[in-house]
Amino acid sequence: MNMVGERDEGLNEAAHLRRLLETQPSCLMRIGVEDGRMLAINDAAQRLLEVENLGQALGTSFATRIASAQHGSWSEFLARVWSGTPGSCECELIDGSGGQRTVVLSGISLPDHPDGIPSVLVTAQDRSVLTRLTETLSESQIERERLQADHAAELIRVEETLAARHEEHLRAQAQDSAQALEALREELQQAIAVREQLETQLAKRDALHRQLIAEHESDQTVVERVLAAAAIKRERVRKELTDALVERESLIEHARRLAPLVAAGRMGLQIARDLRRATVTVEARAAQLLAQCPPEADVRKEIEILRNDTLWANALAGQIVDAHSEAEMSAGLDVSIPALIDIGVGNEGQ
Repeated sequence: MNMVGERDEGLNEAAHLRRLLETQPSCLMRIGVEDGRMLAINDAAQRLLEVENLGQALGTSFATRIASAQHGSWSEFLARVWSGTPGSCECELIDGSGGQRTVVLSGISLPDHPDGIPSVLVTAQDRSVLTRLTETLSESQIERERLQADHAAELIRVEETLAARHEEHLRAQAQDSAQALEALREELQQAIAVREQLETQLAKRDALHRQLIAEHESDQTVVERVLAAAAIKRERVRKELTDALVERESLIEHARRLAPLVAAGRMGLQIARDLRRATVTVEARAAQLLAQCPPEADVRKEIEILRNDTLWANALAGQIVDAHSEAEMSAGLDVSIPALIDIGVGNEGQ
């Protein structure tokens, strides 16, 4: 285990969070707490803001996308979410074409993001569709009531007409009862036809009203399922982050236990290198003395023994140095245990 592996693991987690942002069906945005800048958005949020590319949104303040009268509510919501208090905020969002739509914002804080920038993860739910459905339902209800009123008025008019015609019929019965009765029958048929037409229109309005209610309930069910799936994924990401922190603490503790052994090994390696350099010097000096000493001298044998012992010590020190070099080549890197401990302790506060 080494710091390179920990850094790669942090990058992999950041990439995983970025993929979640880009593939979520909900509108997700990562917003900085200090300046309110948009740090990351997914495709759904890009469509909601009506921007052609990410460059038009990233790095800009989200407050510029909100109606000016609601900037105070947005600032309070951002501070509340960063402090860990859950909640939501309803505001008017200004899209790319300058129009406004009602959205509901919810969020969670991201205090441990790999880039170290204090930020919150905000979800946006477009309420404009629901508002339009509600307005359509209201208009349908008003139209239905108007048709009912027209129907009632038409029935009253027909009844009044029938009554008037009946009186006329009674007055003219003596003169032309057959003709008056035929005219009355035709007017009655016309009134029935008008009534049937009004009832047909009313039935169509009722069917449209029921269809709009069904569509509204279906949209609400889809939104609830999406929010539930997002909550499950959020819990899974939180668990993975917790497991990574536990593993990092275990690595740091293991590095602390290995530090004395590594220090002792390096000290032995340095002694072996110094001994090897010293034996090389002694062996060279012994070779010079043997060259200068006569063959029959008594001290020559002692010099040869000293030279052989020096060569043996040099070979032994060389085995230690060579073994360490082979270990470094097989590992492919030189891990600094004390540096690992210092960096790990420094990161604990963060």
